[in-house]
Amino acid sequence: MKYRVLIMLAASFMMFSCTKPEPDTPNPPGNNPPGENPPPPSYNTSATIGTTGGKLTDVTLEVNIESGSFSKSYPLEVKKETAGSNFSEYESSTFYELKGVPVNFTKPIKVTITPATGSPDNLLMTVTEEKYSRSLRKMVKTSGFITATKSGTAYVCDYTPYAGAGTLRDTTMSIKFGLVKNYEMLPVTKADSKFKMYAPTEYKAAAFDLRDYLDQIYGIVQNDLQFSFAERTSWPMSVTVKKFPADQQNVYGYFCMSPWSHNYSSMEFNATQLTSVTELRATAGHEFFHFAKSLYGTMSTAAMLVSNDPFYWLDEASSVWIEQLSTGQPDYSPLVRQGHHLEPLKGVFKGPAENAEHYGYGMGAFVKYLVQQYGSTSLVNMYNLIKNKSVSNPVEAVNQAHAKTFSEMYASFLADYIGLKIYSDFQPSSLLTNTTAVFNIAAEADTLMTFERDYEALSAQIYRVNFSYDKLMAGDALSITATGLGQFLVYQASASGIILMGKGYDEFIIENLKDLKDRNARILVVKPNISLTKEKQTVEFKVEKGLAFDAVWAKIYIRGNFSGDIASSIAVEVPLQVRSDDWPNYPMLSGKYSTATKIFSASYSGNSVVCEFDTKNNKVSGSVTLQNNDVSFSNRAVKASVTFSELTLSEWDGKTLTQYLSANPKGSVNIVNCQYSIDDVTTHTLINATEVSVWIYFGMKK
Repeated sequence: MKYRVLIMLAASFMMFSCTKPEPDTPNPPGNNPPGENPPPPSYNTSATIGTTGGKLTDVTLEVNIESGSFSKSYPLEVKKETAGSNFSEYESSTFYELKGVPVNFTKPIKVTITPATGSPDNLLMTVTEEKYSRSLRKMVKTSGFITATKSGTAYVCDYTPYAGAGTLRDTTMSIKFGLVKNYEMLPVTKADSKFKMYAPTEYKAAAFDLRDYLDQIYGIVQNDLQFSFAERTSWPMSVTVKKFPADQQNVYGYFCMSPWSHNYSSMEFNATQLTSVTELRATAGHEFFHFAKSLYGTMSTAAMLVSNDPFYWLDEASSVWIEQLSTGQPDYSPLVRQGHHLEPLKGVFKGPAENAEHYGYGMGAFVKYLVQQYGSTSLVNMYNLIKNKSVSNPVEAVNQAHAKTFSEMYASFLADYIGLKIYSDFQPSSLLTNTTAVFNIAAEADTLMTFERDYEALSAQIYRVNFSYDKLMAGDALSITATGLGQFLVYQASASGIILMGKGYDEFIIENLKDLKDRNARILVVKPNISLTKEKQTVEFKVEKGLAFDAVWAKIYIRGNFSGDIASSIAVEVPLQVRSDDWPNYPMLSGKYSTATKIFSASYSGNSVVCEFDTKNNKVSGSVTLQNNDVSFSNRAVKASVTFSELTLSEWDGKTLTQYLSANPKGSVNIVNCQYSIDDVTTHTLINATEVSVWIYFGMKK
């Protein structure tokens, strides 16, 4: 259902065929004694009427039920309505409610109403029935028009049976009848129009425009979206324009579903809102799409009264989505989304359980995402599955109608949604005020925070990190890890807005915490659960102090058999050969450490050192490639390259170091290449190694 503010009632109305009745036979004159006033007329406002038919009467009403109309006896009653409660200032007669009419009556019920004194000519007769409100999920009173003919001063109509009346269930209904003035059935100037409009004369021009909007939407739904209207065999659809009651002044319009047949479903619009063109077009699309999807439904109105429709949120979501198409404005954001922007994070089962209507309003964004990814027939593919009873809920419909499952799309949808790639009305700042938990880094001891939370199926939670500790350094980093399948989204919130920093799977590193603190920036993490079941998941935040070095010295020693030589060894260093008395002031090769990747790298003139740090386990892996003169044999030009993994880090004389000794190995080293040459012609290549040592020292460049 489409609302302008928060909620809206739904209704519709219908048109019935009528025939002109025979004139009433005058009552015979009374036999009162001369000079006496005739007795006051008597009225029969209640009666039990069976197969032989009968009549109910009141001051300005007569209801005739023909013999054979009912299959058994039913207690019927007529009751006056409060003046002005149905059609406000347009009422031109007393309105009556006829109660207890069996739904499966088989012959027309003739209704005669005498208008109020002084009424103009050309009155129209209205009929109010009960239909099903898709939004409120209950039966509501809805008004329509019925053809009536004038007989003397009265108006007469035949209220005809429903198509297939003999197959309808044995239940009763209440119907209201009355006359209205200054109303018109708009002349049909468009032969192919699918809508028959009734409106107050003063709103005729706007009602014509509304009819054009509805015809445009009909074409979009049928041609662009590929929905079929085959289940409705009677056109045009009846549309009533009327002034809504005081408590519905902000409501634009609504659709209601007939309990008996799609042919009797109709629409109703608020006359006082016809000049708000954009919202009127949005409402027309929203409500008409409700009708189009009702043709694919599998639940009767009776069933929907006693049990929830599992597809209801998808129905609302898709009607929210179509509003943009209906307005013709690519950047249009439906007003009904206001207050429901974070519904997509609640959970695909929990959200509808709490309020399926509101969840649907928010998930209009997901429907738009589906259409963006898979095209305009995405919806009809799902609704064909629903109609064929191939799926039992919207998740199954999404999974079967698309190449990717709901779970596979969920995280990417959230990224696009928060990134304003779906609707521009989403306010990323709402993430700041709707966090699940907060980690405040306010002191040196605030280095670790672990949040374990229960997640609903296909839901997401928001975590915030604040930085207020004055001694945070540029080299300090924040490590974010999470359990559960799928990626999590990391955002930076500052005075300039909220931006996506990236997506993480196992770990995400944020560098330079000092800069974040100085700019009063905050970190937001949106962690989804992409599972279809509830799960307990963990998000951990760890402050990692920056490594205190920016330079490296490395040495490789390999002893073994070389081609062209019986046995030999090489020892090569970078950047220079080092004497023992140089320690601890070894010359260092400048390098750079990335806190984000935890990789230190340095290179110069064919020499390179690349080290990846596992700070949790105090290990290092990487590679060293050196080409230099041999430490012991200065006439030898050496080229050596090794890879290593899981070498242990330690501290010595103010430097961080790691070493590998094949005699007592801790970790592993693999020789990639090792050769030396004494001249430009002869090269000796390692055949097999008998001893391997690797040393790497990290420190600050002098």
